Amino acid sequence: MDEIFQYLENGKIIIYVSLACIALTAVINMIFKAFRFIKYIPGLLFTIVGIFNLLLACNSFAEPEGLNYFSLSIVLIVGGLIGILSGLIIGIYNKPYKSKKKKKNITDED
Repeated sequence: MDEIFQYLENGKIIIYVSLACIALTAVINMIFKAFRFIKYIPGLLFTIVGIFNLLLACNSFAEPEGLNYFSLSIVLIVGGLIGILSGLIIGIYNKPYKSKKKKKNITDED
């Protein structure tokens, strides 16, 4: 039963990190509206740090600290990907609307 509670604890941590990355992405988008690609920086940083921790975990996977690095890398990579996706969603939502008026071709048939 303790293993299930430990598993749920890791799920809660992933949810908290993902929400933090979404909030950070939204705040950065509000501050830097003129720059389109700044909103992707939190997600990219989380993902890069997660990949770095995954490389550290591969070097010492048999040791207990290797498992800690591995779980941290999974949390950061998932949070980073969710941050990047939230940046994409914000970008699509804030896309300016351009209306296209249809031109009618009037031809006279005799």
